[in-house]
Amino acid sequence: MGLEVFGALGDTRAFGLSLPRQEHYLGPILMYHVTSRLMVHAQLALGLSAASDHIARVNIGYEF
Repeated sequence: MGLEVFGALGDTRAFGLSLPRQEHYLGPILMYHVTSRLMVHAQLALGLSAASDHIARVNIGYEF
């Protein structure tokens, strides 16, 4: 369990660096190791800027 802050330099709607389109997020994250090589991350994040939507993310990782 942890807290993550992350962002991006732009969005998927237009190419290029523009300050009004920067996305920033904050949310708790839960990481679970299913096996020694397989892990799952789950997160609900709040958008902190006008360009950010609230999101839910699930990531699956495998180390080889």
